[in-house]
Amino acid sequence: MERDYEPSDEDVVRVRTRMMPGVQEHHFWPETGQEVGREWIFYDIGCSRSRRPTWLPYLTDMNAIVFYADISTFDQHLEEEDPSENQFQHSFSVWTKLCKSRLIPKVPLILVLAGCDLFQEKLEQGVPLGEFITWYGDRANDMPTAINYIRDEFLTVARKNSPEPRAVHTYFTNSSDSYTGLVTTTVSSIRESIVGDNPRKLNVIS
Repeated sequence: MERDYEPSDEDVVRVRTRMMPGVQEHHFWPETGQEVGREWIFYDIGCSRSRRPTWLPYLTDMNAIVFYADISTFDQHLEEEDPSENQFQHSFSVWTKLCKSRLIPKVPLILVLAGCDLFQEKLEQGVPLGEFITWYGDRANDMPTAINYIRDEFLTVARKNSPEPRAVHTYFTNSSDSYTGLVTTTVSSIRESIVGDNPRKLNVIS
């Protein structure tokens, strides 16, 4: 590395400090907007079953939880963990359990429905969503109908299962979206809902 090297925004966002197995820590300092000078810490705890025992220490002092669900995987299965289980349905199940948890009854949730571009491509190619996600039924196999219905189902689960009322923000992203842009959007969402007069260091779990 050159001695005069200066990291780009993308480099800074991708800085990772190894914590315990399966958990990574990301530090982010926005350079524009109201969050200039504020340190944001994102803990990436992963979602595989083998990593879940490491979640607990990170659920006790969080300002928000970011949940990523790749909707383009609706016709795929969990090859490594359980080939018989639908990958997207698995994400939906984890979301339900997360919403029900009494360890984090008031923590705001930020739902990121990812892979929207690939999801649309599959629908346009005629891949039937209802064949893989049975609760979708025989609704129209088009992008507006499908993506709005999926979003509403996630929000309904949060509303019905959260132990206490909480803020839930939803975002749609494409596979081509930059990591920096996604984090910036996330930071903006968290600031709007929870920051207020909170301390200058904020913890976020994803």
